Amino acid sequence: MRHAYERFDLEHFFGFAKTHLLLTSIQTPELASEASWFRLACLAYHQLWMARHLVDHLPLPWQKHLLAKRDKKLTPRMIQRGFFRLIQQIGSRASPPKPRGISLGRAPGTQFESRPLRPLIKFHPSRPRCCCKESDNSKTVA
Repeated sequence: MRHAYERFDLEHFFGFAKTHLLLTSIQTPELASEASWFRLACLAYHQLWMARHLVDHLPLPWQKHLLAKRDKKLTPRMIQRGFFRLIQQIGSRASPPKPRGISLGRAPGTQFESRPLRPLIKFHPSRPRCCCKESDNSKTVA
């Protein structure tokens, strides 16, 4: 029975991470970058889980029925909605950016190495074309 609960949690994590943490939005040919993006999404989810007791419930204007349910557990999406206020309260130690002028950009004549060609991955095997369609189109009606 414990495995069913774990699978339930995993399915909800992937559903939330794909839609709200942009888990599948990265498109890169580099596997290391994709693994780093997945770890970043997991860290963001973990941050939301750790902030569940620090965030207030902020229902959207059309969710008036949720105002009475303050003792209800907050969903990750509810926590994400109130996370911005928590970040504002904590503040940032970073100093504001300083203007540095106009950058020079790349040096004229800079050439980049082209990416090495990789084999094409097909998810579905190609189907043979139906020869009956070609023969039907070639007939002309007189």
